[in-house]
Amino acid sequence: MRIYDEDSKNLYFSPFLQRLREERDKINGLPVHQLSSRYPGGESAWRREVDPCQRRLIQARVTQRDFHEARWTAMLDEERRTLEHEAARHATGLGRIPHTFDNKGRYAFFAAIMERDAVSYGFHYDKAKSRPNYPVFSRAITEDWHLCWAIEEARAFFHSPFEGRFSPFLEIRGRNLHGTLAKAESGEFLHIRYATVVPGFLGGYWKFFDLDELERVIKAHLYLYGLMAPIIESGIKKVPMAPPA
Repeated sequence: MRIYDEDSKNLYFSPFLQRLREERDKINGLPVHQLSSRYPGGESAWRREVDPCQRRLIQARVTQRDFHEARWTAMLDEERRTLEHEAARHATGLGRIPHTFDNKGRYAFFAAIMERDAVSYGFHYDKAKSRPNYPVFSRAITEDWHLCWAIEEARAFFHSPFEGRFSPFLEIRGRNLHGTLAKAESGEFLHIRYATVVPGFLGGYWKFFDLDELERVIKAHLYLYGLMAPIIESGIKKVPMAPPA
């Protein structure tokens, strides 16, 4: 976002983040825009961070590369084992027969899980809004606006024949907005980034390597929505929204 000097006074600056910036500059002994003059190369990379945890992470990556790589690899291995364990616990077997793991099969499986599980939250398959390989599940919040689930990032969903990334959109859209958001105009939809409320949730419930694991991440996202649904839905009803153009 381009900000001009005369506009900076209208911006909100977090006192907490500003204090972290001041502490960083005090430790470094000079402002961040002068770091490269005293700390060349990788050292300036970690010294510009305001988050102490992120600073130590990048510092270890630069100064203790072998140690950092070993810990990173161990973390990925543990993450993979946890993913497999959770999938085995929560899979219902629906992903084994008759669905397939190809592009078309993943969308069909997503639709099957949503038709089974999302109905308890009031969502139903919306034939008018959906397209081939683009299922939409909606519920009317007001006369003009619907709350919808859809997969907008198709390339990530079919990341490769062996792996996918599940990052669904929870979106408010006008009742007459059909198909993907690719050609939608400003004012016709709003993306609700519910998953960012829980730190680490997106990283933990994102990748999948088979349909059992895809079922796991879909159910996790629906469960999180269920916890937040009263806040999200009541908020939509309270905010005055003009009918979509």
